[in-house]
Amino acid sequence: MLSGVSGLDDEWAVAQRVLLERVTDRLAGIGMTPDGVAYVRQMKGYPRIPYFASLWVPDPVQRQELGIAICTHAMGIKLVDDLMDGDQPIRPWDQILGMFLTQSSTATFGAHHRPAEVLRVFDEDYEVIWREQINEAERPAHDLDSWIHYARIKSGRMMMCYASAACLAADVVERLPAARAFCEAFGVLFMIGDDIRDHRDLGEAGGNLCHLIRSGQVSRDAAVAATRRWRAEALRALAEFPPEFPIAGFMAGFADRLITFLLEDDRADVS
Repeated sequence: MLSGVSGLDDEWAVAQRVLLERVTDRLAGIGMTPDGVAYVRQMKGYPRIPYFASLWVPDPVQRQELGIAICTHAMGIKLVDDLMDGDQPIRPWDQILGMFLTQSSTATFGAHHRPAEVLRVFDEDYEVIWREQINEAERPAHDLDSWIHYARIKSGRMMMCYASAACLAADVVERLPAARAFCEAFGVLFMIGDDIRDHRDLGEAGGNLCHLIRSGQVSRDAAVAATRRWRAEALRALAEFPPEFPIAGFMAGFADRLITFLLEDDRADVS
């Protein structure tokens, strides 16, 4: 996923390269197997998408450092989530090393401004995230309201937490409400795209949004209307306090591709 925004894609590419080198070197150094390291290297969204939560940090060096820390934390969460799901071909000992990544990234945040507030944000937000992760495993989404509830928590709340941590660590608290609002909306939209890809490419069913639509449990029109509402919320937040890069056009286009898929075409490109 490229943004098409001047300067952002270059910064993003450098950050991802540094992130993957740093993370895989450290994981290999503490004993992750070659298969585990290869799995981490091929992760798609987690090393990239959470970087958006850092875009309200004005200093480019600090933004990259905090953005890398955010993505490192997200990769750690992904490994632990894989352990809970038991659906990936790497051993549990490799997956549990996700906890090392979350601890490592938290230490990076602690080296900046307002460390006590940053730690409190992680504690408060992840208490909600883990509770709903367990709830979803036991009671998957069965209608649009329950799907949106889980998307707002497991993706939106995750991104909101990272936006708060970045703004606090950079001591730009005046930017926090807009950053957090955007990240919730972006998180929900990204989850829609994720469900589209998983249903199209892997045949995912259960609480997958596309499966709920095709099984008649969710109205296609209602899903499209919800996507449009979250699109509007993302753009409203960007207008309220713009980030360091002008990403409104990218966000609008991303949401529009989701809407196109939901309305018309199973082959629409949502990447």
